[in-house]
Amino acid sequence: MFADWSDDNTTILTELFVQQVHAGNRPGKHLTPNAYEEVAKDFKVRAGLEYTRIQLKNKWDKLKSDYSNFRKLKLKEIGGGWDYERNTVKQDVEWWKKAKIDIPRCGKFRKRGLRNENNLSTMFGDITSDGTHHWNPA
Repeated sequence: MFADWSDDNTTILTELFVQQVHAGNRPGKHLTPNAYEEVAKDFKVRAGLEYTRIQLKNKWDKLKSDYSNFRKLKLKEIGGGWDYERNTVKQDVEWWKKAKIDIPRCGKFRKRGLRNENNLSTMFGDITSDGTHHWNPA
């Protein structure tokens, strides 16, 4: 079955993932196999869609990448400001061209910011790096 990751389905999924994180079922960078099974069961009830553990893990990985890229994009924002209406960086075309080179796949956030940011922060905030806590002596 091909996964339908609409905004509503993604919101439901992130809520279920957050429940598992709060329950201590993310010992490392991913949920435990049992946690994915629990998410799959609850997702079927709430969204009416039946997905495999692999499909859920793939979505977890995609969300983690989006979260990381959005955090890097927010840190890169200098001088242009923030567009609170669209929840994204307010910069000109040239800035975005350079940002797309520095942060691959960040262009998707030009017109609309990251959805479910609070849930994603709970899921990935302590297991992703945006470069702010690293120091290079060179």
